[in-house]
Amino acid sequence: AVAGILGRDRVVLVGPVGVAIAAQCVAVVLDYIPNRSKPRNLLFNLAQYCLTVSAARAVYSLLSDDSFAQPYTEFQPQQVIELLAGFAAGLTFLMVNHALISTVVALQRGMSVVDVIVTDIKFQSLTSAVLVSMGPMAALAVETQWLMLPLLGAPLVAVYRSAELAIEKERQAQHDALTGLANRELFRDRAVPALDLGRRHGQKLSIMMIDLDHFKQINDTLGHQVGDELIIEVARRLEDSKPVGATVARLGGDEFAVLLPDVPDLSVAEDVATYLLSVLSKS
Repeated sequence: AVAGILGRDRVVLVGPVGVAIAAQCVAVVLDYIPNRSKPRNLLFNLAQYCLTVSAARAVYSLLSDDSFAQPYTEFQPQQVIELLAGFAAGLTFLMVNHALISTVVALQRGMSVVDVIVTDIKFQSLTSAVLVSMGPMAALAVETQWLMLPLLGAPLVAVYRSAELAIEKERQAQHDALTGLANRELFRDRAVPALDLGRRHGQKLSIMMIDLDHFKQINDTLGHQVGDELIIEVARRLEDSKPVGATVARLGGDEFAVLLPDVPDLSVAEDVATYLLSVLSKS
């Protein structure tokens, strides 16, 4: 995957753009195989990077006066315009990439696309700055001494590893350790913007509170392990049955909450509540 990313950074600048897209797609597939995520995620990522690589190459071509589909062009960092075009291409790649991902996340959560993009950029600004800087470096390494190119792999891996650790730490702070659902803080972070968005655009939202009856008796008689298994099963059913865009959270103990960010009227919320109760009632 690292080789694919380095190849993409270089070829976006010197061409051809088809090879840059192929290098990124190979990196995506190599990352997909061990993670075994959903096929639709793979298709989205492939389309996402086709767009972002094309946009980056288009910006570089526009600023450097090179043809978009030119088979090969020499990268000349000693020329200021070439260097600026390289940085602009890297910045375009990251911005388009963040915009596409943030749009999908915002649609799923019923949040403002702009708010999600701003939050994402703030969180990944340092990582993004490093990656933007590595594009021209990769191209220069190939032009002057291509054997130096693999040495860029180490800092790239370090940047990605640091980003992964930061994301994992952020996730642990916002998700329930037992169920993996959103915790109280994350639920609040999503409910407050949804309320604000609803006020601005006249949209209605619904918050459902779910509490398990006699849960203490289950813990006392059958043990905490059985109680934990029950909580996990309830969380799984709620998460699998929630409407698109809804957020399910565990607030603590046997308390759950469901946020529906955009509902036409009260009857829709009632129908969702009835359906979720029927799912929880199944033996």
